[in-house]
Amino acid sequence: DLQNQADLITAAISIPGPTIPENGIPANLLTLLPAGSPGLVPTGTVSFFENNNTTAISNCDSVPLTLNNSVYQATCSYTPSSTGPVTINAVYSGDAYHQIGAQALGLTVNPQTVMVNVGTLPPGLSFSVNGMPYTSAQSLTWNAGGNNTLATTTPQNGTPGTRYVFSSWSDGGGISHMVATPTSTMNYTASFTTQYQLTATAGAGGSVTAANGYYNAGSPQSLMATPAAGYNFSGWTG
Repeated sequence: DLQNQADLITAAISIPGPTIPENGIPANLLTLLPAGSPGLVPTGTVSFFENNNTTAISNCDSVPLTLNNSVYQATCSYTPSSTGPVTINAVYSGDAYHQIGAQALGLTVNPQTVMVNVGTLPPGLSFSVNGMPYTSAQSLTWNAGGNNTLATTTPQNGTPGTRYVFSSWSDGGGISHMVATPTSTMNYTASFTTQYQLTATAGAGGSVTAANGYYNAGSPQSLMATPAAGYNFSGWTG
């Protein structure tokens, strides 16, 4: 009974590395079959299935065998449908002299990534990317096809009497907004306006009229000093 001889077909799969990039670089899924005795050449085909799918991978159905270095091979290239763990099942159809054979291969599919640079102007202010807080410029990798959240807060305190008020993100988004991963390296900058605290007080013998508070750097503000009876205005300090 030839079905029980040592030349029964078994399938083994190898690939040129432990991972497959998501961007479609072909991976050779190689099914190795022992060369049969004369007259027992395997004439069936190999079909490749991803995960638990019952439909073969496109262009990987009924792949014919070729003889190479004394083993029969069926080779298939494909683009994984998702990232993360993937199981490829290679199934030999069987023929008149060989049993159906199958072998599973576990793969890890790495997502394609894009580098982005995120920071603030002026530098050193706080922001977050996908919920992770930072206080310095960051170079990050985002998964292709994904969505990411950029956020910051306002106002932010600097040295005493100085604060920073959010102005805009360089991509035009709001103070917290979602960003689709770009197709190439991109810079994202949160810009802030510097404000200084105005506090006006009068010495003995007079009063000052002023709207104390924080104002944009360089913006003009009105101050009025009124001397009390018997006093003269002498000047401003500070």
